[in-house]
Amino acid sequence: MSDNIKDVAYDLLLKDVGLFRTELQHLPVTDLEGDVEGQILAAREALGVQAK
Repeated sequence: MSDNIKDVAYDLLLKDVGLFRTELQHLPVTDLEGDVEGQILAAREALGVQAK
C-alpha cells in the first residue's frame, strides 16, 4: 500500500491520527475474538437501524 503513496502530507495525516485517537476515547471498544456479528447487530438495534 505504501508503494502507492508518493506525496504524503504528513502534517495532515498526523492531525487526522490525533483526531481519531481523541474519538477513540468516546467510542465503545469490542473484542474481535468474540461474537462480533452479534455486537454489530446489537449496536444497530440500539441506534434504531433497520436490517436490510
